[in-house]
Amino acid sequence: MFEVGKFYRFKMWEPGSNGGTITEYVPCKILEVDPPLVKIGDGSGTNMIVNTASQAFVSASEVP
Repeated sequence: MFEVGKFYRFKMWEPGSNGGTITEYVPCKILEVDPPLVKIGDGSGTNMIVNTASQAFVSASEVP
């Protein structure tokens, strides 16, 4: 599904009042894939591991 080196725009649910919010992250580069975990980087040196099996994961779309 995800390809290392490509960029994706991730949407994640974050808990909060009134049911929480959906946060869209700037296009992130896929650094590693080990399903269901995906390691992404935003180019600023900040990396994040996303569990795509989590209920907090909403969607990801490839950025051309």
